[in-house]
Amino acid sequence: MEPMGVGIPGAINPHNIATRASDVSPSPVKRLVKPSSYLLSPYMNKKTRAELKMTRPEWMLGNSIFAMRGEKLERVFETRSGELYSVRLIIETLAPGLEVDANVIDCLGAILNHEKRSREAGCPLRHFFPTGCITVTMFDGTLKTEDAKFVEFEKEISAQFKDNVGGLALDGVELKTLFARHLKLYGHNKHASIRKVKPRIANVKWKTKKNIIDCGVFTMLHMDNYTGEAPGNWDCGLVAESKEQSNQLRVLRFKFATKILLHEVNVHAARMYDLALEFDKLPPGEKMSIIITAVRNRDERDLKF
Repeated sequence: MEPMGVGIPGAINPHNIATRASDVSPSPVKRLVKPSSYLLSPYMNKKTRAELKMTRPEWMLGNSIFAMRGEKLERVFETRSGELYSVRLIIETLAPGLEVDANVIDCLGAILNHEKRSREAGCPLRHFFPTGCITVTMFDGTLKTEDAKFVEFEKEISAQFKDNVGGLALDGVELKTLFARHLKLYGHNKHASIRKVKPRIANVKWKTKKNIIDCGVFTMLHMDNYTGEAPGNWDCGLVAESKEQSNQLRVLRFKFATKILLHEVNVHAARMYDLALEFDKLPPGEKMSIIITAVRNRDERDLKF
């Protein structure tokens, strides 16, 4: 697939988010093949990188989803086991300017857990727990004692990860303590060292002070890229906070939408690709109008959920 430009150096905004403003449509002349072998393979076992270009499928899938058309509760992502799914309304939160729903992060986690079976040599074994494993009651004062919090924590963790223990990104002293107790319960020899670890926030060059919308995008990029290296040696491709970084984050939303929806884990991948092809047949001006209207009316669509 030839890389498609996305308006460098100008930022993507509601006026150019949908399609190119020119009369030239990025639609392919011929219908692309089914995603079973040709399209899905590029999204398997490859880290998502922050860059200012996207492929034609990424452009089409993003536009199709961000147009926010179709039944809101339609399942657009579902694992073959049926244990995890996401509906159209939730996946639409990947649209630029919206806060990414936690369920979208869970979908990526399921994909990464699947891909670990064929991870690269030297890559440490990782396991991503669903975001729901950390409940509000653990930290809002509802559960007063550590024992009460641990009962809740252990219930959630055990339900997701019965007999094995994998990597978990720890956040805060209290969560670290609960996880150490979980390891001890299963006789893991690292429980004592985990309890003694002092959590700290890594000082990375792409940290932000003003961006409060793209937390979910940062989270997914870190999940996909971080494999245990020292923060000073870790480079996920993001530049320092700037207009360019904002553009990178917008492009990442297209990339993650495509990776999630076209991955072999998703039983609806072929249908989502066909829908993207159909939407891409519309004239460029019409596509742009549909997406701009959808983004502007997002709150109304959300309220009807």
